Amino acid sequence: MERLTSSSRKTLGPLLLISWLTLVAANRVYVHPFSLFAYDNFSCEIIQAQAQKPLAMVKPIPIDPQDLTEPPTHTHKDVEGSREKVTQQVTVLAELQNTLGLRFYNALMQQKPANALFSPVNAFGALVVLYMGASNTTAEHLQHLLGLGDNREMKDCVPLFDGHKVLHAQWNISSLVDANTDELRTLVWNFVNNGVDLSQEFVRGMQDFSDASYVRSVDFSKSEEAEAQMNSFIQRASAGNMKHLFKAISPSTEFLFASAILFKGKWRTAIKSEVMTLQKFWTSEETSVMVPFMSHTGSYKYLNDKGGRCTIIQLPLSKGTYMLLVLPHEGTSLEHIEAKLNTNLISKWKKHLNEGFLEVSLPKLSVSFVSDLKDILSNMKLSYLLGEQADFGRLSSKENLTLDKVLNNVVFEISEEGAKDQTAPEDGSVAPKFTINRPFFFTVVEGNSDAILLLGRITNPTQ
Repeated sequence: MERLTSSSRKTLGPLLLISWLTLVAANRVYVHPFSLFAYDNFSCEIIQAQAQKPLAMVKPIPIDPQDLTEPPTHTHKDVEGSREKVTQQVTVLAELQNTLGLRFYNALMQQKPANALFSPVNAFGALVVLYMGASNTTAEHLQHLLGLGDNREMKDCVPLFDGHKVLHAQWNISSLVDANTDELRTLVWNFVNNGVDLSQEFVRGMQDFSDASYVRSVDFSKSEEAEAQMNSFIQRASAGNMKHLFKAISPSTEFLFASAILFKGKWRTAIKSEVMTLQKFWTSEETSVMVPFMSHTGSYKYLNDKGGRCTIIQLPLSKGTYMLLVLPHEGTSLEHIEAKLNTNLISKWKKHLNEGFLEVSLPKLSVSFVSDLKDILSNMKLSYLLGEQADFGRLSSKENLTLDKVLNNVVFEISEEGAKDQTAPEDGSVAPKFTINRPFFFTVVEGNSDAILLLGRITNPTQ
């Protein structure tokens, strides 16, 4: 098993440095992220005892596309006192998720998708769950990738963090989203070959991570039948939001992991049906498609970043959640903007937003996108983290269990009905028009914690 090389440490190390700089800049006492999420009464003896402790196993039940017996793990999100939920753990975790999420998004862009949608929160949580089944150097590598590594050198002891603490803090971030206005749900599926068991700790991690989690066994030797069974099961469990998630399954498959996040929001400014019109959206300088456009009139925060050659507008959703939409100036490519994306740039945009009345027109948004974290890590030259050489010895009693796919499915929809009627300038003047009619980037942010829930790009709304 290869050790964490000096070049790997250089690649993973900036996560901790960026987090440290952000915390110091905010005039808070710096606490290492590992310390916030370490086991209680941490010591090498505790870590060694945990590593040697026999694993309690769970035997998955066979798949039945008509059976969805597991109840949701979390059924209620308290929206009261959201500010009080923004603990230091939540703040630090949001920073780590944002930084890693943007790295993942940049790696995903190497695949040059027309439209894309990615969830830093969902991807980070999925990796924490998988970390709970990892052993030896694989656990150490994942820990550093997540920004939760510990710099202390301990002989024969790798300091581990408590995955349940991380997932609890992540759940607090999700619960900050106003459930009275926006719907945010996380679902997880795990399919293993018949006869393969899974550790109880890993299954518990899946439950901590999600609103509902499903663990099933499948006969992968009948690959086409297994694929149909799994996709039918997922479609039912997701209320039809996800169809044909798994494709081209191999008879040699052993382990499939899929996590999904569904965000269904409402504009804070109402959209009236008579305002919906068909307009041209320019997919390139020469090509356009006709798509439904929605128009909002009201007070918005925006910025014309002349140096960055783009315009940024903040579109409010619920009380604390908003979309930050970035439109490149004419003659500037979307790739030019995306290549510069980092947490500092997004923070700079938000800091310099100005407020004014605008009439905003943009395409009706309904986006679904699937990515494989294994492919993204491969683009980042980190394929060893989830690849065949990875050590997931604490995931199952089966030796050398291979993770075949680790899918990240994101569904994003915005309702045309908002909480408030449209408004107009008090002096009766006509609000300036801002039309998003060419490729753009956007991010959906939970404003209390500043956690990035979604990252996306739209180059063709009809696809």
